[in-house]
Amino acid sequence: MNLFKKHLVIPFIAIVLLVSACGEMKEEIVIEKDGSGTYEMSFDMIPMMRGMMTGFAAMAAEEGEEMDSTEIAAKVEEMIWKDFQGEVDTVMDITNRLPPEVTEDPQKMAIASNMEVFMKGGKAQGYLLSGIKYDFDDAKGLEDFYELYQNEGGKTDPKMQMLMGNSESEIRITSNSFYRSYQSTGKSEEIDLNQFNKMFEGVSVTTVFRAPKKIKDVKVKNFEIVSRDGNRVTLKYNLMDAMSSGEPVEMEIRW
Repeated sequence: MNLFKKHLVIPFIAIVLLVSACGEMKEEIVIEKDGSGTYEMSFDMIPMMRGMMTGFAAMAAEEGEEMDSTEIAAKVEEMIWKDFQGEVDTVMDITNRLPPEVTEDPQKMAIASNMEVFMKGGKAQGYLLSGIKYDFDDAKGLEDFYELYQNEGGKTDPKMQMLMGNSESEIRITSNSFYRSYQSTGKSEEIDLNQFNKMFEGVSVTTVFRAPKKIKDVKVKNFEIVSRDGNRVTLKYNLMDAMSSGEPVEMEIRW
């Protein structure tokens, strides 16, 4: 299985904004009564790695290598967990990957330095989460973080910025409401659309929002309201559907 082995060297790249995962991305937004809170975005890397490696195996089979499906599945799992036998719980330093627009701006750098890029999980847990967490002191702190996260995040990896294309986003927070809108405004002409669709097919984004008080009203566009209970609401959307709709993904929550 030489060809199979050759393709199984998959590096982990820690960047602020990573959306090329297969499966589900999850974000959690928590706002406390004093206006402080936490933003966290994460995804499980394992489905992505499993899909990629299985694809490599299919490529090898097409080139004439004889592989039993059971053997392939076992080998895929072995390679996935090779470096993650024990429990993983680590925080990564991303400051050396930030663009000059961030490192040369004291305000932006202060925000970036407070970002926690993490990886946790392992073979026993059955998952390997990669994500970013940010603690904010007030509404402006979350707004400033979100602006940096959206506008500068893609610059940490030019290929990702080219892949996702341009976008427009807006966030507004008051003492009793949260509004956010995101819209893709076009992909790069250099991207193969068929490959793009394959990469993002089935990718969903789940947002869990916890307000400081009981939620009174929830308005959404391109979101599905999965559940709502007291001061907590869970929303979900399909990434490809949202990007191709020509309309923004919007959420407005009042409490």
